[in-house]
Amino acid sequence: MTNPLLGFFAPWLISAGILGLHAVLPARTIEGYAIDGRGERLRYRINGLPTFAASLAIWVVAGYSGAMPWEWLWRHRRWGAAGACALGVSLSVAAMRWAPSTGRPLIVQRRCVLPAAFNDSYAQSGRLVS
Repeated sequence: MTNPLLGFFAPWLISAGILGLHAVLPARTIEGYAIDGRGERLRYRINGLPTFAASLAIWVVAGYSGAMPWEWLWRHRRWGAAGACALGVSLSVAAMRWAPSTGRPLIVQRRCVLPAAFNDSYAQSGRLVS
């Protein structure tokens, strides 16, 4: 028997867990090529492989220990897909709604929320359409 509510929110919980791993695992910090409003290069945390390895290890341990059946995601695939789509749409709408308005109708605006430092350099390059 599947639990639709848990299946729906599984992608939300998994994404939050991976984000948490990314935040707590050590990372190499590098300077990128994008510049902020002060002319300084943006810095990025690079730890994708350790985050992926830790996520995979957690899944294997959960499967072998019996804490989570191996086929759990498969049994909840439809509700999980719906939850993943809902998460994507809600984050996209939130990013668009919190961006400054251009004064045109919402359906024709092309805008998004970018970090303030990145937004300035990106807008000055002429690639940001508002």
